[in-house]
Amino acid sequence: MEYGFIDMEAVFYDGTHQKANANNRKCTDEEVEIEAKSYKDDLLNEINNVRKAHGQKEVRQVINEELDFNEKTGEEITKVKTKHIKVSTTDPESGHYHKGEHEQCFAYTHNTVSDKNGFDLFSYRKLIRFLTDIFLRLPFW
Repeated sequence: MEYGFIDMEAVFYDGTHQKANANNRKCTDEEVEIEAKSYKDDLLNEINNVRKAHGQKEVRQVINEELDFNEKTGEEITKVKTKHIKVSTTDPESGHYHKGEHEQCFAYTHNTVSDKNGFDLFSYRKLIRFLTDIFLRLPFW
């Protein structure tokens, strides 16, 4: 960067999918907990800092919890939101990808970030289901 080869004025992002070496029929259906995005708190803090600078009130964090009542013990139970995902038994690190209306497969995603001179600034290969969380946490932003 000190020699002027890398120009951070314009940054370009590109990605592609690569089919994993996994059979689509050899998989298990797993129920996983839906987690909040890791950048949610950072985004709220940034919004509140801007609002403070403009003399506005801070935005409160909204906590969406579903509570259930246990009639036997008389306690409130917090419900955990879950979702079902397909996990390959031959390649468990790959993610389940919908290529179109009918075609589905297990795949990885390859992404790269470049400047306008064509130099790669950041490149990674990751699961498809975690792509958004990783992209918003790139080290140079």
